[in-house]
Amino acid sequence: MNVEFEKTEVIHYGCGPSANAIFNVKNKSESEIWYKTEVVDLSTNDKKVFYIKEWNGKLNVGHGMCAGAFTYKNKGKYKVRFTPMNTDGKSLKTTDWTTFESPFMNYKSPFGN
Repeated sequence: MNVEFEKTEVIHYGCGPSANAIFNVKNKSESEIWYKTEVVDLSTNDKKVFYIKEWNGKLNVGHGMCAGAFTYKNKGKYKVRFTPMNTDGKSLKTTDWTTFESPFMNYKSPFGN
């Protein structure tokens, strides 16, 4: 199984922004897989660990307009790695770390901020 960085994305909704780093899942299994997701803020070395499922062949690391597993600062770099897990709890091979910038770094707000 291979996970590949696609892009970062910020979308403004009425309740607030959705901000994610989006990864494509390649060579995926037909069985249900949960992904142990480790995100590290490189400026502080703070690490958050959470479990997500793919959605439409993608892993969205971040938060939606109301809530989510991880919130990004406006500036900064992060790294992430994934450990796929079968529904029986067995871990598969952990991916290498992937470094990316906060989704807000290249986002131009329609509100001028």
